[in-house]
Amino acid sequence: MSLDLRLSYRSGEKRKVVKPLIKRNIVPHLREALSSFRVVVLQGPRQSGKTTVARQMAEPGAFLALDDPQDRQLASDNPVETLTAAPLPMVVDEVQLGGDDLVRAIKMIVDENREPGQFLITGSANFLTVPTISESLAGRAVLLNLHPLSQGELAGRREVFLEGLVGNPEGPPPGEDSRLSVADYWERVCAGGYPEAVDMPSPKRKKWFTSLVSTVTVRDVIDLTGARRASSLSRLLRLAAAGTAQELVMSKIHDRLGFGNVRTTAGYLSHLEMAYLTHQLAPWSRNLASRVTRRPKLSAERTTGRPPAARFPFPARRRLFPAAGRPPRLSVAARSDTARIQAI
Repeated sequence: MSLDLRLSYRSGEKRKVVKPLIKRNIVPHLREALSSFRVVVLQGPRQSGKTTVARQMAEPGAFLALDDPQDRQLASDNPVETLTAAPLPMVVDEVQLGGDDLVRAIKMIVDENREPGQFLITGSANFLTVPTISESLAGRAVLLNLHPLSQGELAGRREVFLEGLVGNPEGPPPGEDSRLSVADYWERVCAGGYPEAVDMPSPKRKKWFTSLVSTVTVRDVIDLTGARRASSLSRLLRLAAAGTAQELVMSKIHDRLGFGNVRTTAGYLSHLEMAYLTHQLAPWSRNLASRVTRRPKLSAERTTGRPPAARFPFPARRRLFPAAGRPPRLSVAARSDTARIQAI
C-alpha cells in the first residue's frame, strides 16, 4: 500500500467504541489553537487521552502513529515526504519517538507555508525537555497540556471554582451541598482520572497503575534519556509520592535516595518530570518577589490513583464537604499550569 493511501486509510478507519467518549474541557482551547498556530503540541502523561482527542481533531486529515513500527520507519526514512503525503491537518502521535529529524522536517514545512492548523503533534514526554529533540519550534507552535480526567469532566461539566475564587474579591462563590458520602469521596480519590482505569475494580486498577509506572520508568524514560538505573527511578518516584506537597530540597532527596551525587539526583528527577510522573508546583504569594525566591513543592502525578495532597482554606473546605461538619482527610489536586483546582 502506498504511503498516501495508507495514511488516508488509517485516518478514516472506524474503531470500535467500547464506552461513550467523555467530553474533554481542553477541546475548545485546542480548536482555537489550531485556528491560530501552524503547529499545536498536545502533551501529557501516557494514557491521559491525548490520542483519543487527537483523532477527533484529525478528520478529514491524516494520522501518523509513531508507536506503530511501520509508520515510524516511514517517518525515519523520509520525514518530509511522509509529512506531505496526506491532507492536512496531520496528527503526529507520540512525536518523541520520531526524534529531531522529524521535528526539523515539520519546521521546514511550516516555514514554507504559514497557514495555521497544519500539524497537531502529541507526546507523552515534555516536548521542550526531551533530550533527543533539539528543535523547539519556537514562534511556530503552541503547547497545551492534557492531564487525566478531572472530576468535572467525569461529571460532564466544566469546573469554575478557581475562576470564581480568583475573580471574586469577597471570597469563593456559594457552593451547593454535596450529595456524596465520605465513602464516595474515597472511591473517587482511589479511582483517579485515567480513562482506562477509572471504572476498573480496585484490584485490577492497582495492577494497571503498577504496570503503567513500570512501563514509563523502565522503558520510556530510559529509551529517551539513557538513564542507567531503572530501579533508582522507581525509588525516586516512590520518594516523591511519600513527600508530596512538601518543599523541594534536592539535598534531602539525595540523602534519602543514596546514590550518585546531588546533580545525578536532580537529573533523574528531571527525567520523571519529563515523563509527567512528577511535577513542581510553583510557590504562591501576594508578593511577586517571594514567588520567585520561595522553593516550589514537589508532587507525584496521580499514577497510583491517589492525587497529591494539598489543603483548601477552611471556608472552601466547608463548601466542599458541608454535610460532614468538617471534611474527611482527603486529598485535593491543585495545578497551577491548568489554572484550576480539581476537587476530589
